[in-house]
Amino acid sequence: MIKAKWLAKRSVTQALEAIHRKPAPFRNGVGAFVYPCRKLVLNYCERSGSSRGMLEYLMSGRLQNWAKEHPQVEVHVQPAPSRHPQIKGFFNNGNERSVCTRKLTAEEVEQSLQDLTNTSGQPDFRHKKPVLSNNPSVRGIWSPFHTQNMYRVALKPRDPKAE
Repeated sequence: MIKAKWLAKRSVTQALEAIHRKPAPFRNGVGAFVYPCRKLVLNYCERSGSSRGMLEYLMSGRLQNWAKEHPQVEVHVQPAPSRHPQIKGFFNNGNERSVCTRKLTAEEVEQSLQDLTNTSGQPDFRHKKPVLSNNPSVRGIWSPFHTQNMYRVALKPRDPKAE
């Protein structure tokens, strides 16, 4: 009797623990595609000449069309007096990037908006090795030029007269 109560209590606590566990982190390729960019903030100044392209882009209505095409990205437009215009991107991994759109045309502003949306938000880094792998080879990458000359096979073009 005591053991049955203990088992019932244990199964209830296990069920509650399963409910209150953290969900698995979003990863692309597992389940559905998760868009990396979650929010864009467009800052501009109404009086400065460097914001002319940003203002032209905002007033033309192309931002509304772009926002309808990308409903998964939240778009905010904020005036920033006496500042250069910029676009800030906030990503699901917690990173943020900002792009200065000073003295850009409306088309270039839209291109930088698209570029920010398509990036992953990860910091840029230089690949020092040509191959990225979870299990790097101890011997390195094989190449036919690493062998001695006597072991190399030279391919000669076929001579049509010999046949």
